[in-house]
Amino acid sequence: MASNEGLLSNFLNNLKDLHSEISKQFVTERTSAPNLQHEMPEFVMQVHTYWDFIRALPYNTIWMVCLMLFHIASFLLIISTQNYYKIQYALFFFFLVLVSLSEKINEIAAQHWKLFSHENFFDSGGLFISTVFSLPLLINCLLLIVIWLKFSFKALVL
Repeated sequence: MASNEGLLSNFLNNLKDLHSEISKQFVTERTSAPNLQHEMPEFVMQVHTYWDFIRALPYNTIWMVCLMLFHIASFLLIISTQNYYKIQYALFFFFLVLVSLSEKINEIAAQHWKLFSHENFFDSGGLFISTVFSLPLLINCLLLIVIWLKFSFKALVL
């Protein structure tokens, strides 16, 4: 019994040492990062949950308003072209191309963020661009698929 407690105590001490070494290494890498685009943006470091992240986004900036208007216009275009499937196919392809280019867009925006923003939101992990750019486009693609499935179902039933 005593040897088991000694082994457990030794294991816990080794685990604490490992944790402190990893923490030191992370802090060293974090403070010595040479490229700003690989660091987390300041506003991301202040949030702890995804919902805090969503609330911390700068919705009142001009470029964010334009981006939101683009997503709203895309949604309205999908709704207004429900009976025009060739247009919807083109939209679907266009949206997927934009999503596939989002990593490159993120890199370019991380390099030139001072031209349109007061803070660099474009982290190397892509959380920001995935949330405000890719996710709404993918939701629109999902809406297009639902519309096509609805049309197919009606064609099969009739």
